[in-house]
Order: sequence, then structure tokens, then C-alpha cells
Amino acid sequence: MVKERIRQFGSEDFRRAVSNLSFVKARNFNGEWRWNIDLEKIDNAEIQKKLAGFPEDDVQHWKNLLNKLLRESASATAPQLVQEKPVVYQATTPAGSSADSFDAFIQKIADQQHDDSTVYTVIGDIINGYTCKDGSFLFTMLDHHNDKQTIDLFLPVKLLGKENTLSLWNNMRVKVSGKACFNSFHANIKLNAYSIERLGICSRQKEQEEYKKVCTPYRRSLQEQWKFTIDNITDVGLITGGSENSPIQGASDFIKRLNKNLRDPQHLHIEYVKMSDIEEIISALDRLNAAKTCQVIAIVRGGGSPESLACYSNPQLVKAIYESPIPVVTGIGHNSDDLLCKQAARYNGQTPTGAADFINRQYCLQYNRQRDRYQAKMEYRRIKANATKDDLLAENDVLMTELQFVQQENQLLQQKIDELKHRSFISRLFNLG
Repeated sequence: MVKERIRQFGSEDFRRAVSNLSFVKARNFNGEWRWNIDLEKIDNAEIQKKLAGFPEDDVQHWKNLLNKLLRESASATAPQLVQEKPVVYQATTPAGSSADSFDAFIQKIADQQHDDSTVYTVIGDIINGYTCKDGSFLFTMLDHHNDKQTIDLFLPVKLLGKENTLSLWNNMRVKVSGKACFNSFHANIKLNAYSIERLGICSRQKEQEEYKKVCTPYRRSLQEQWKFTIDNITDVGLITGGSENSPIQGASDFIKRLNKNLRDPQHLHIEYVKMSDIEEIISALDRLNAAKTCQVIAIVRGGGSPESLACYSNPQLVKAIYESPIPVVTGIGHNSDDLLCKQAARYNGQTPTGAADFINRQYCLQYNRQRDRYQAKMEYRRIKANATKDDLLAENDVLMTELQFVQQENQLLQQKIDELKHRSFISRLFNLG
């Protein structure tokens, strides 16, 4: 993001979206971004549009960074470098006003918390682990994958002992005791741990395991999804987030990738919903099924944190997708996201563009099939009009000979396969290979 040892924030998709803003010049150094900001060209409307759909905390933190630069550089003559590191706020109350500035308010809260010696004990999930330079760990702590309420959890080296591997603690449910303080830079609570106890996997993973059992009847095999085809596509239904004037990034990617004939407003039927609200998604699915105007329905959303994507494994949504009369294609998150809704869909495109690509292929294939049927029909008519009975019998003999030759080749190949399987089994059995 900026200079050495600066803690990154937001998902990879969020950082990429920020880097694509018109007033940002981005450079990547060993996985961390450095953003040069042209203060004179900051466009709040562009921020609102291009960052719509990302977690509100990340968007607000980005806006706070920009506002801070604007306050400190009222007469800046060159682009400024965003530095994501703790700073000491020195803002003062505006002249002639009894109210604090926002920065001063945050600092006052931090000062009040400074002398609090209370030791708190809390149970929650810890995610997004980060290794500090001295080997200590910093986590985000929350409960039941509610990423709207989080605190920072600091585990010092002396507390970790031999369990100093990040993977041992990431995505775990813990009971922790420690002293709380207020982080004035991020305006959130930080808990410095004195003791910690692992209670099991985090609530998100535990919930996912329970949902898998419930959703077993609504699971389609990969083979079934791969073989799925759609005939005679003329209209597409789309369920996604944002609004008509400000769609989320995943929706924009899907629409741009879709065949131009299908993305015509007369043939693309869009239902904009709050993508974290399962009931809204199901209602939109019901409306598209009731209208019966489309041959396929796509549900798309870009990537995000595992916590923000957890709702797409909800059994109610999984069942609705599986039982939808109009086939559903999903394009949610990334390939690595294990979501149960993907397994219930007739086809899983993995990402918004992947879903669009699948629909495009089906749209093109239907014309290929129609062309092949037409050519076969014309060939049949030509043969019927010109060929004699003896010609047809001779052609049949040739084809039968070719068929026998192919069958023989197939038999030989099958024998070789069986041989190799047998040799492989013996080799493993006696450990000779």
C-alpha cells in the first residue's frame, strides 16, 4: 500500500478497484501497494460508483485517508503519497465553535481509554492474521462472521510460545483475556492479550459444516454441471447488487462480457437487490421465474472476505437455486471460495465473467446446432434427389467397414488401458515403481 511495514487493508479486489480510480497512480512492490494521489482530481462521485458493493469499513477508511490528506495539504502542488501508518492527530477545535473536529473527538476518546487498567475476557472468532516484524500476531476479532462489528486482537510473542505459526490461530474460535485500548488511527478497539485459549474452529466454518449436511439433497455433481446446456437462449435474467445507475463491480463485469445481443435492455432482465440479504435474492428469483421471459438466470457478485460471502451457503438460498424452474448459473466470488450455492446451480461460472462466458458459449452453440441440423437436412435432400439405391448401399458398406475399424482400434486401446492399470496396481502393491 505504501511504505515499508505498512499494514494493508481491504480485499485484493478492493485494492485493485482503488488502484483503478482516475486520480490514483498505483505501483505494486512485493505484494504491497503504493498509491500516489492527485489531490486536485479527487472525484467523490467516482469513489461512490466504483467502490459500491465493497465493505463499508474499507470504503470509509479510504475516504478518511483522502480527507486527512486534503486537510494537511490545502495548497499541495504535487500528488501526495498515502501512508497507512498510525499517526498522532493534532487537530484543534474550529474557531468560534463549541464542537470538536472529528479528529479531535477521536483523540479525546483514545485519551480517556488510555488509563483504563480493566482486564476483559471475551469469546469470539479471529481471522485475517498478520505477522508483525517482531513475530507477534495481529488478528481481526468478531463474532458469528459479523464483519460490521470487529476489534483488533494483538498476541505478543511471549504469549505464543511454541505455537507461533499463524495457521494454528487463523479462523479459530478463542477465549481471550487482555487489556483494551482505543486505536485512534483506525477509530476502533484493540485488545492486547494476556492469555488465550482455542475453543475450536470459527463459527463461520462450523456453520458451513452444518449447512453442508442440510444441503446434501441440493448438490449437483461436477459432471452434471459440465454437461448442462441451454437451448434457444433469447433472454437472460440477472440478479445482482447495486442499482441501475451504480451497479456493483461484478455486475458491470458480467454485463460487459455478455454477448451484445443478450445485454440489450429488451433481453436482459435485471433485478437489483441487497446481495447480503438472502430473502431479497430469493424474492428476485421468484419474480424472474414467475415472469417466464428468460431461459437462464445468472446470480453474480464479485469477490469479498469469507465472512461477507458466508451467506451464500444459506440452505434457504441453496434450495431456491436448486429448485428454480428456470436454470440458475452462479458467478459469485472467486474460484477458491467454497460456497454451497455454487454446488446447487445448474452451472457454476466461479466468477461474474465466467458466468457470462458460459452463457455466451451456449448462445453461440445454439446457432451452430441449428446450422448443423440445416446442413444435414440439405445433405439428406441432395442424396435423396440424386443417389440411386445401389449408390446408397455402396456408401453404407463403406461406412460399416470404417465402423468396424474404429471398434477394433477402441478394443486395442481398452486392452492397453487395462494393462497399464494392472501394472500400476502391482507396482503400488509391491512398491516396485
